[in-house]
This record gives sequence, structure tokens and C-alpha cells, in this order.
Amino acid sequence: MLGAGTIGLVTLLTARAAGAAAIAITDPLDFKRAIALELGADLAIDPTHGDAVQRVRAELPWRPDVVFDCVASQSSTDQAIALALKGGTIVVEGVPRGEVHLPLRLIQDRELRLQGTAMYTREDVKLAIALIQSGDVPAARLVTSQFSFEHAADAFRAAGGSEIKVHLTQEATS
Repeated sequence: MLGAGTIGLVTLLTARAAGAAAIAITDPLDFKRAIALELGADLAIDPTHGDAVQRVRAELPWRPDVVFDCVASQSSTDQAIALALKGGTIVVEGVPRGEVHLPLRLIQDRELRLQGTAMYTREDVKLAIALIQSGDVPAARLVTSQFSFEHAADAFRAAGGSEIKVHLTQEATS
């Protein structure tokens, strides 16, 4: 998994609940990597230090057959393509902020599948509710801060990078 924000961490929890054999996650922020390890990642590394792709390959027992790009930047997409094994799948979950160029020759040669996702079905929502109710996905752990409605502007600033998930409440709790 590339990116340990809300999307990446929920994907981590869901993959773990679904029985993923090994999960690596990348994020440049220490506190997000720490939360990812706490939530069940086997490996959490900084993608900006050293060769992240080589570290994942060296520290996991095998290359990933599915890579989730929860960032969708040029660097995360390049890492996803480099990580995926031949015939593997890359799922783009993050929302790109700009154009991302793809090495089609490499994608074709390595027979990679590139799948986007941004829609949820009724069955997806039912499964999410069941996973949360069972405790397999501790969604409340992702809420790292709460702000009152009067401090909504502060909440949006905090959500821009220093928090995982921010909730607005009628009364302030932090």
C-alpha cells in the first residue's frame, strides 16, 4: 500500500481482515507509519528515503500481487508499477491532483492490470458496516482529532496533513 492516510489505513484494515498474507505500507510521515504498524502492517517505510521499492522487496517474503496506490501521484504510481509482480494488479484509490504519466511499454511488457476505483456498491457498504461492527476494522482508531463546528477552518487545516481523520462535533473535545 502506498500512502497511510485515511484511504490507505482503511485499505490496510480491510486487506488484513480479508486475510492478506503480508502488508507493506509507505508514507513520508512517521506518525502515520506508526499507526499503520499498530493497525497490522508488517512493514511501514518512508518512500522518500532510500529505495522504497528495494526495501519492500527485501523485507517482505515476496513481491505483492496487488498494490494499492492510495496517493495517485507520479512518484507513488511509479513505485506501484515497480512493486507489482508480473501479471499483478495495481489499484488506484487515491485522487490525483494532476496528470500522472504511465509507462505503457512497461505495463504491457509486465502484463500489469491497472484498476481505478471511486465507487461503492450497496454490498460494499454492508460489508464495511459488518467489518466495523465485528471489530475487524476499528474505524474509531482512525479519528485523530475532533473540532467543534466553530473551529471548522482549523479542522480543515489539520486534516491537510497533520491528522489522519478529523471529525466535526457540536462540542469541542480537543
